[in-house]
Amino acid sequence: MPALRAIIIVVAALMMPAVTTPQSGQLNISLFLSPENVRIDRRPGGDVISILAADGPRYAMLEQEGLPALPYRIVTVLLPQGHRVSDFRVSVIERTTLTQHVAPIAAPAMVSAAGRRGSSTAGVSRVAGVFPVEVVRFLGTGSLHGYRLANFAVYPLRTNGTKLELASELRLSVSTAPDPAVVVARQRFRKGFRASVERRIEAKVANPRETSLYGFSETVVSDGPGGFQPTSL
Repeated sequence: MPALRAIIIVVAALMMPAVTTPQSGQLNISLFLSPENVRIDRRPGGDVISILAADGPRYAMLEQEGLPALPYRIVTVLLPQGHRVSDFRVSVIERTTLTQHVAPIAAPAMVSAAGRRGSSTAGVSRVAGVFPVEVVRFLGTGSLHGYRLANFAVYPLRTNGTKLELASELRLSVSTAPDPAVVVARQRFRKGFRASVERRIEAKVANPRETSLYGFSETVVSDGPGGFQPTSL
């Protein structure tokens, strides 16, 4: 049985060990968020909660009607070439209570210009006064120019009754396995195309160094004359 692989990805500190490509493996992703980055703006209509990350990942807001509008983020993981996510689990290493009394503003109804009601794609739930009960959700796997990408929604904040709690440290363990599905990748490209795509992937994922483990059988073609070339009938 091939040896399992463990990759530790520390998003904040950017620790990247050397890796290999096995037949199956596990990626252990550690995520950190300091309580100092969480802002609570007390307002008459409800508390506005945000995460300050000027040079870090961007956060969106939960938009489930009537439920607390809390920030969350998308973490994109580069999978081994030709692999898929077979399973995942999450462990909260440290959870901190930021305040004993919070009243977050509720997300408004999503109504289009035509008056049609929409729904959020977040899909998180509230159970026994805890919202969201999920810490991480797997959103799906896709391919971009032959690279296998898995997206996870991470919810570091939650309300627990009147309290606001922060998962200041958590670990996401992602199990991968070979995917029999064919990944469509460009076979012919102009000089510089692959390097440009690789830079885009590295800027997008939590484990950019894994791009070096990918290999493509492609042919570089020369540039054409360019410009507008009209045709005649």
